[in-house]
Amino acid sequence: MLIKQSSYIVRYMDYHEQTDALTYDFMHVINRYREEFDLNHQTIIGVMEFVKLDLMTDGVCFVEDPDLDDDEDDASAWGFKSE
Repeated sequence: MLIKQSSYIVRYMDYHEQTDALTYDFMHVINRYREEFDLNHQTIIGVMEFVKLDLMTDGVCFVEDPDLDDDEDDASAWGFKSE
């Protein structure tokens, strides 16, 4: 990313400056939504967790197969007997 320091001098941001810029922009967006939409911290953190999961999984959607018969969730599979 380019940083324009004056009307003629342009330099590239290093990794740490880019990280700082992302952090500050992210905080500005969060503060704007808190003020404009009255979102509480729990809701904002929930959205952040959703976005984090989406980034970590590259948008892969995990869906349980309803036809899958998993006996390990059964109490009898663990040696327990019903009374």
